[in-house]
Amino acid sequence: MKIITRMLGGLGNQLFILSFALNLAMEHGLEESEIVLDLREYDKYKTRDFELSNVIDGNFIRGYAKENCCVIYDLSRKLYHLAQHFFRSETWKDNLLYPLSKIGLYYSGLNVSKYNKHITSEQIYVYGYFQSSQIAFNAKNLLINKLGLKKDNKSFDKRKPYIAISVRCGNDYVNDGWKVCDTEYYRNGIKEIILRKEYENVGVLIFSDDINRAKEMSICNDAVYIENKTPIEQLQYMYNCNDYIISNSSFSWWGAVLGMSDKSIVIAPEIWYHSDTPTIETQLYFKQMVIMK
Repeated sequence: MKIITRMLGGLGNQLFILSFALNLAMEHGLEESEIVLDLREYDKYKTRDFELSNVIDGNFIRGYAKENCCVIYDLSRKLYHLAQHFFRSETWKDNLLYPLSKIGLYYSGLNVSKYNKHITSEQIYVYGYFQSSQIAFNAKNLLINKLGLKKDNKSFDKRKPYIAISVRCGNDYVNDGWKVCDTEYYRNGIKEIILRKEYENVGVLIFSDDINRAKEMSICNDAVYIENKTPIEQLQYMYNCNDYIISNSSFSWWGAVLGMSDKSIVIAPEIWYHSDTPTIETQLYFKQMVIMK
């Protein structure tokens, strides 16, 4: 089976999309599946770069090849975007997406329990963000392996635990109207983790899409700010941390999910998306999350 997957957005969203493709591949046999990453979106999308070049191995996962273009796929995407624009009720998704999935076209919004039940095509096309903890956790171990993440960062003092704090506050994020977590949210998160874990000496690492603005927030006096690192390198640092305080960003969500153990605490904001839907009611919520205002 060939799974052609349109990549979108920054690293966090790229991981959501890839995890969905990996779920499809695992359902139908990894040894019999090939994932093709369609990178055409990055010809025009300049806000974020494609960051997953290290998962392309030329065999199981490979980059986009033009012969995989599909007219039906391109037309169905236009139909999908039109439906999103004109219909506010969520009922349109099952009415449109379920029939499309029967012919090998998979779009974000399709009920997860249905997506792999009726594949008849040997070549399928995937489009959307697929932000779901169920899908992500299914693919977690395979993603860790593909990304080459290891618990061996030489920069860490092995005598103390580390808290990774992700501060999302860049202009593109703010200008799009996303809710930004304030200083008190992060400070209270540190206190909560120290209290629950009974830590006496803890290291704090701060990651941000605008590191200078994050420094101005003065979250923690002894924090180490991770600068001049690629998103993949930042994931490697997060992977070596013990607990996490995340912002409402897919990148920080993945940093926690990939690195956390069964004993980790993940502090998350009360509201995630533009809407006022509580984080606990979204598909991104998982049991180790501690929701804070």
